[in-house]
Amino acid sequence: MKYQISYLSPSGSCKKLAEAFEDILEDVSVTDLKYDQNAQGEVLLVGFEMNEYSFRAIPYEVMEILDQLEGHTVLLFATCPFQTEQSVRAQLERIILPFLPDDCDYRGLFLCTGQASDALLANVRALAEKRPEDEKVNALLKSCEESSGHPDEEDIMQACLFVTKELELD
Repeated sequence: MKYQISYLSPSGSCKKLAEAFEDILEDVSVTDLKYDQNAQGEVLLVGFEMNEYSFRAIPYEVMEILDQLEGHTVLLFATCPFQTEQSVRAQLERIILPFLPDDCDYRGLFLCTGQASDALLANVRALAEKRPEDEKVNALLKSCEESSGHPDEEDIMQACLFVTKELELD
């Protein structure tokens, strides 16, 4: 198999992207990192959600597969119900890059809005009730609520364009 798409998706956001990538690639396998952290394709697309985790902690299942990417071509994709501008993407890459093997062919990270999980939304709502005057908490709650339905069609289209460009597909 040429391509392997591996994702961790508690809310289903990364699964949506993985399914879209599966539609545009041939000779592809899709695995859920919750159950399988083995790298098997020539080209690996590894995705995860920044829902239950902070930007300082990459999920364990993702770390397990990153360790196996020696000699592979690698694209990362992530979703986040919070801010997804370039500075956040760059911050996330600074955390991940030291864990990628030096001899992998890293092609980049695609980051887009992903739906907040029910658990995260409940936790942020509870925090907002305790601290109704806290502007940061209210902004966080607004971002989580506005994340509903993401990744949307535009997000998915942009993700597929990223994969097509980075893998030089026609």
